Amino acid sequence: MMGRESRCNGIRVGAEEYSTKANKFFEDLLPNARVSFEEIEPKDFSSEVALGDRYKDDWCVYQSLISSASEREFLAEPMAWLHDALQDCAGKDFWYSHSKQWEDQSSILESEGIEFPPLPDIVISSEANQ
Repeated sequence: MMGRESRCNGIRVGAEEYSTKANKFFEDLLPNARVSFEEIEPKDFSSEVALGDRYKDDWCVYQSLISSASEREFLAEPMAWLHDALQDCAGKDFWYSHSKQWEDQSSILESEGIEFPPLPDIVISSEANQ
């Protein structure tokens, strides 16, 4: 049996940002949340996790949080919501690292008869930057 489901699930475009006070609280609490999150037994997660780029990026964790919880909800249960956002990000890190089937896009395009001309060489001149 897998652990508790995370209430966070990705990033919602246009999510309302929190107040300056709540943002400061988030920034102050996040390091402690990461430490306690890393002490949780893997069996307690609802999905496999990897502590990758999304997990380590404060902005990604914040976006996951504000996409799922109102400021009032976050302030009522800050550590629980931070753990959910961290689990969401770590779950995405695992999926993109271990589960996603990466395909060579050029072979897909070729199978559909789409061809692209070769890209030209790009030369950056210091004169162009002046």
